[in-house]
Amino acid sequence: MRTFSAILTAFLLVVPPAAAQLRGPRELVMQKLTRMTWSGARHQAAAVTSQRRRAVLQPSSSPCAPKVLREQVFPNWIDVDSDFVYVSDGLLDLFRVPKDGGTLTTIASVGAEIGPFAMDDTTIYFITVDDDTTGSLYKVPKSGGTATLLATKLPAPMEVRVDATSVYWASLGTIVAGTLNADGFIERMTKDGTGRTVLADKLNAPFTLVLDATDVYFDETGLAEGNLSAGLRRVSKSGGPMTTLVDGLLVIAIATSASDIFYSGIDVSPAVFRLPKAGGPPALLIDQFFASTVTAKDSLVYAMGFNVDGNAFILAAPAAGGAARTVRATSGDSFSFALDDCAVYYSTESRLERAPR
Repeated sequence: MRTFSAILTAFLLVVPPAAAQLRGPRELVMQKLTRMTWSGARHQAAAVTSQRRRAVLQPSSSPCAPKVLREQVFPNWIDVDSDFVYVSDGLLDLFRVPKDGGTLTTIASVGAEIGPFAMDDTTIYFITVDDDTTGSLYKVPKSGGTATLLATKLPAPMEVRVDATSVYWASLGTIVAGTLNADGFIERMTKDGTGRTVLADKLNAPFTLVLDATDVYFDETGLAEGNLSAGLRRVSKSGGPMTTLVDGLLVIAIATSASDIFYSGIDVSPAVFRLPKAGGPPALLIDQFFASTVTAKDSLVYAMGFNVDGNAFILAAPAAGGAARTVRATSGDSFSFALDDCAVYYSTESRLERAPR
């Protein structure tokens, strides 16, 4: 599996060899951030928790009940629609399986590692790792077929999103001789591959973004050289000036609802916050939790990450504030999960699983 080796040089501490073989560039940066927050020894507790949980995970005919959907998978990204779970995998390219398990269908294989992807009703838009410093953006029918190249030689593309008309992505920046320049950007193009437009540039290592009806929300991690800019930002989908929403915080993951923005970040300690779109101070939702992924659904905020003891979980907290509950313990070997109306889909110990949410 190929990775952005210069990103590893610039950002990673010592990573277990097995993990280095199974993670894409975004996941490798996440491992670096995780290790910045918790000591490596604490991660061993996650495996113990996962082993205890594995003994009680049994197949069931219920569409929400815990079940192993696929063995020997190593996801870079997971998403779902009404019928299938879609996975970009370090070994199996881009595939889907029925939500109750069953036959694996390969959707795309392009001779390069497939990382994050986004879907609409008919099409999947995905990012590849093409060499040590660049990647490409493709689209392919959800049923499978020949992938269409939309853009190539992108400087370390990290995440992609779609709306009704356009594709949006974040590029980490230019990697030169093992260092990362503070020249990342957010771009948009129409789904047919035309009208490519830079929405925000000269950014310090952005690698996550989300959309609402009018705006793009994205981060600056502050991990690049050249400036110290870090925080949560916003720009209109039609372009224009960038707005700083939160400054001086290493933001990791972002989600939105109709009224709020939810984000995880690292300051003195890691936490998950809510920020009203209409303005006002941020509210603390989950403290002492390194959340690599956050998702908002049905007045709840779901977060995947590690607690202060190094145990890996998917948590759910009320968006308005209140105690978080554990949805599932995991082994901490994946940074992506997906939700539908009754279940959460995730990977742990090289297995694709489903559990009630």
